[in-house]
Amino acid sequence: FSIFLGWVVLISEIVFGVLLILGWKVKYSVIPLFAILVIAMFFVAVPKKDVNLILFLIVSMAGLLNIALSGSGIRDRNGR
Repeated sequence: FSIFLGWVVLISEIVFGVLLILGWKVKYSVIPLFAILVIAMFFVAVPKKDVNLILFLIVSMAGLLNIALSGSGIRDRNGR
């Protein structure tokens, strides 16, 4: 089961990362990436008490939140 979830995370990171780079549905593309980071923080970083990893994940979540709230910028693919 863990191998299956590993592949799901891998494919999700690639697909939604490419969608972010392309600027397509940015507000919706950020949600799965943000969820992956939250799950990684609570199930990997916090039990290990790895402060550097926790801070990295928090900064990454803040960056994704910034992208979600500010939109995709001037190269918007949604026709705005």
